[in-house]
Amino acid sequence: MKVQGLEDGAMERGEEARLLRGEAEDLKPKARLEDLSVYQVEKVKTKAKGEAKTYTYWHASWWEGDRSRNVYLGSVAKLS
Repeated sequence: MKVQGLEDGAMERGEEARLLRGEAEDLKPKARLEDLSVYQVEKVKTKAKGEAKTYTYWHASWWEGDRSRNVYLGSVAKLS
C-alpha cells in the first residue's frame, strides 16, 4: 500500500539534506579558522659548557574532528 504524496515529500527532504550537507562542508574552513590558536613555545636547552640557552618557536593548533592538530611554524628569530 502506497501513500499518495509521500514519495514527493521524501524526495524534497533528500534534496534539502543534500543542500545542507554541501553548506556544512563549505563552512568547515571558516570554523577551523575561528578555532586557530597561534602561540609561542619556549624550550631551554643545555649547551656543552652547561649553559642554558632559551629558544622560542611559533606553533599553531586547531581541532580536526575530535583530535587536536599542532603545527610548528618556525623560529621567532627567523620569522621576525
